[in-house]
Amino acid sequence: MTVQSASLDFVVTAIEIPTNAEMGVRLEPNADSFALQTIYGLGASVSGQPVSEHPVAKAGGHWRGFGFLDYFNHIHFSALNFELGNLVSEQVRSLRVFNAYFVPQELNAVTPANDEGLSLTQPGTAPLMYQPFAELTYEISIGAVGPPTIDATYTFDFDVVDVVVSVHGARLVGWSWLANWERPIEEELAWLTDVMSSSDDHEQRRKLRTWPRQAWIFAADFSAQQRRAFENKLHGWGGRNWALPIWVDGEFLGATLDAGAESIPCTPATRDYHESGLAMLVAAEGGDYEAVEVASMTSGSIALERPTRRSWPAGTRIYPARSATLANPSGIRRFTGDHAYGSFRFRCDEPIEKATTSETLYRSYPVNELRPEWSEDPSRDCRRTISILDSAVGRPIITDESGLAQPVQSMRIVFADRVGAAQLRAWLYARAGRAKAVWLPTYAADLLVTSAIGSASTHIDVENCSLTEFAPADVNRRDLRIELQSGSILYRRVTSIMEVDENTERLTIDDDLGIAVAPTDIALISWMSLARLDSDEVHISWHFSDYGETSLTLRSPRNDV
Repeated sequence: MTVQSASLDFVVTAIEIPTNAEMGVRLEPNADSFALQTIYGLGASVSGQPVSEHPVAKAGGHWRGFGFLDYFNHIHFSALNFELGNLVSEQVRSLRVFNAYFVPQELNAVTPANDEGLSLTQPGTAPLMYQPFAELTYEISIGAVGPPTIDATYTFDFDVVDVVVSVHGARLVGWSWLANWERPIEEELAWLTDVMSSSDDHEQRRKLRTWPRQAWIFAADFSAQQRRAFENKLHGWGGRNWALPIWVDGEFLGATLDAGAESIPCTPATRDYHESGLAMLVAAEGGDYEAVEVASMTSGSIALERPTRRSWPAGTRIYPARSATLANPSGIRRFTGDHAYGSFRFRCDEPIEKATTSETLYRSYPVNELRPEWSEDPSRDCRRTISILDSAVGRPIITDESGLAQPVQSMRIVFADRVGAAQLRAWLYARAGRAKAVWLPTYAADLLVTSAIGSASTHIDVENCSLTEFAPADVNRRDLRIELQSGSILYRRVTSIMEVDENTERLTIDDDLGIAVAPTDIALISWMSLARLDSDEVHISWHFSDYGETSLTLRSPRNDV
């Protein structure tokens, strides 16, 4: 029997069917023998069914599978598209090309396009013959100097097929001149929320940005060689993307980091590192740097996509970095002929995703646990939706449209360690500007309890403060935060208020406290209202890498929850 394949261009001259003895198989008249006879063509098959079956016609179909159709008779590439991301230093990528034909195939040429700043190292000069089942490796070197956008292609022209390999990315220049901490470093976060209000102060809010826009404002000084290098880089690269170190998240290397290191010891948990992002090693005095890509993070280090290219001594600074553009015209002042200084504002438009921390929930909404710092007096206003009809010749008509007081509370928040900074950031990202609501306690002594409260009691007697007449369990004046001396926090809703006598008012709450509480057991009882940030923009002033402050203003519209 002779079989010839035109597509594979080889001949099978004969197929020999082995005998039973050659196979070492004894055939018996059962199902197994039926299978063996069918496979090897050993005689006619005999049905062993007790009754005859109805014949069923079946049609077969062709489906691509592994083998000649999918693997052989193809030219295989290890990758057809290289996504470099943000490129700060030179990179080298390997490309493997494999000839899966049974015959030699000729590569006529490799044609580059838009490859300025890139170079291709080839295993041989085209035209190049690929032997059957041969694999050759090409090296693509991507330099840090070149056009800001990398959009190169390499066309491999084989006799049997043309294949295009693409290289995409963006070049960045590292900002390696140290920030001057004599002035605070400012961080700006800006969300975008569509807020639609009704006449009775109900709101519908819609978040328009998945993540905030971030900006950094800082001062820097330049002297001697660093000043000359800075001015030249600013001249050529001022309008392009930079790799900006996040100054407030910096650390120092405690020991020498050898060349070829695949990880860097640091504490990423409370800092702005993220997978597939950038980090920068900056010399202790600034100027010299190396940018690396973060592959993954642990509690005590970051793993790198590629090893470091050089050795760095102890005292080198390590920062997370982001792609940023210089947002303002740089105002550089010369103190002397060889010394300059200025203030710079960078905008980071990369996606920013923060892991949110668990928050205490009350009526399905989180409760604000950031206490105000009282070195500056917190403010609290009761604003209203007032319409004024004034004809200018008579008495104006003033209407309180909703009849609701909207508390607007401003407070200063201070953090004094990395944990506090991470908590503030997580809180801000959870609020997403004006989009998300949070229960806001006044953190003031709003009620004074005058009698003991039983464990099963739903009544609280307090000092008479005109609640019955002016705030009878109204929206924004009916939810309580009860802080005990033991540190326990209880949340309850006031369902009704009545005056007992001229000195006492009685509050009815929706559930008992579950414990007996004496007046001396209570540290603070504050009103709470469901609030949201009054602005989509938040400014954080960093005085040190672990100490900073921000001022927040929150508004409480009508929220019937």
